[in-house]
Amino acid sequence: MILGVTLSEVIQHLKSEGFDNAAQHRIHHAITRGYITRPHKNLSGRFVFTEINIGELKAYLSDVPAAGRKKAELSAA
Repeated sequence: MILGVTLSEVIQHLKSEGFDNAAQHRIHHAITRGYITRPHKNLSGRFVFTEINIGELKAYLSDVPAAGRKKAELSAA
């Protein structure tokens, strides 16, 4: 049995620590894209986050990739 916290508790904890960009869709995106390791699931199929997962989420949310295409860099010719 894995001891941890649910997604709603993780979001509440991260927001209390100043991560205002913590949202359910952003965390699910980080999991599906492989930015953080996939948390285990409990018997009801919900994610159970451990301290390791929360640490990875803090690192991800502190520097979230920007949406859209990257701007072209000007080369010094």
